[in-house]
Amino acid sequence: MTTSSSPGAPTSPRATELAGVLARAAVLGPVVAFVVAVFIVVLHHLQTLLWEDLPDRLGLDGVPWWWVFGVLTLGAVLTALAVRLPGAGGHSPLDGFAFDIGPRQVLSVLAAALASLSFGAALGPEAPALAIGTALGVLAATGRGDPRPAAQQQRTILMLAGGAAAFGLVLGNPLAVALFLLEATLLSRRDTNPVAFVPVAVSLGLGYLVQVGVADWPGIGETVLAIPGLDPYPDVQPMDLLLAVPLAVAVAALVAQALHNARRFRSWGNGRPVIVPLVLAALGIAAVAVTVEAISGEPVDVVLFSGQSALGSVLAATSVGTLLLIALAKAVAYALSLGGGFRGGQIFPAIYLGAVLASAAALLVPSSTVQGLLPAALAAGAAATLRAPFSAALLAVLLTASSGSAVTAPALLGSVAGMLTASALDRLRRVPAVPASDDSEADHTKALRP
Repeated sequence: MTTSSSPGAPTSPRATELAGVLARAAVLGPVVAFVVAVFIVVLHHLQTLLWEDLPDRLGLDGVPWWWVFGVLTLGAVLTALAVRLPGAGGHSPLDGFAFDIGPRQVLSVLAAALASLSFGAALGPEAPALAIGTALGVLAATGRGDPRPAAQQQRTILMLAGGAAAFGLVLGNPLAVALFLLEATLLSRRDTNPVAFVPVAVSLGLGYLVQVGVADWPGIGETVLAIPGLDPYPDVQPMDLLLAVPLAVAVAALVAQALHNARRFRSWGNGRPVIVPLVLAALGIAAVAVTVEAISGEPVDVVLFSGQSALGSVLAATSVGTLLLIALAKAVAYALSLGGGFRGGQIFPAIYLGAVLASAAALLVPSSTVQGLLPAALAAGAAATLRAPFSAALLAVLLTASSGSAVTAPALLGSVAGMLTASALDRLRRVPAVPASDDSEADHTKALRP
């Protein structure tokens, strides 16, 4: 992905080579989007089976505490087994995004993700979706074993294109993914060949057709990246603007602390059997989820899973104490999920933490509105994980767009404040750079780790 004057650095492909890559990317995008959609459906149905259908069929009154402990512990055991497969379940979500999972690793990644996400780990689906895209990108390339630079460059571009199409299905907006890739590349301080993004754009655009449809075919339906039920917000309110930055700092600090705790827990688990930190993490997640339910009466899903399905519940909450309890418990579950070895993505739980704190702040401070505070908090949570402020702001705007265009201002403020806060805390803690992995299909595709 990088260009330089040094021997062996990728150069711009010739017209004939680019045409071949574009043709493959055009087919790759829709195929990736469809396969990722199937994976998301399977994930959802397995989660529903474990947490709704089975308890109902067994005549249980809701989800009892022992069920929470049992399902999460079983998920930990299954994740530990998946990590023993070739590919070791993929990268830890603490290591950021990597577009380097090939066909040899993808089965272990998907198995670990299903065992983590469906069984209650507080992580999102973006990492296994990326793995599907990059693995299919390798299969779409010609000469998989060809060591020549041109063949390696084609694999790199198609893995990036496949991963982008997968990410686009999860986020529901191809432009948001394109901005993130460009911003992450810029922030990585590497000289990237711009031609590589042409197949990415083709793959993203045609992959999006799987969602929106073509002509009389309606598609599978759009992934709607929006929070429903928000009231209109035609004008930015002074109190919202005043609170945007301190709220963003608080959200980013909470997310950064969760990530720091996750790293410490992972360091403790290094050198121990994989199942030990996983089971301890499962028991800890179950404990905080059950505790929140016992104290507040809120269901366990306000702590478990990625947080997407529980956004409506926290935005409708009327108790500041309950919301702060949920935020603390979710941060603990998030850290345990990341550090314990569960597989998934970082973004959605961080966004969820932002929504919880925004709802609490709107209740706590008179003259403030949740519509005005929410975009700042969501952007701060995203920026604390992505470390890409414009992409974080765009995600927040997409999530709150139903309120109107005025949400853009607090979203930008929140994203900048969130990234600066998280980066400052990292410097204080001297967080090391992400180490490279030795078991990837193609190590040269790691250029886009934010």
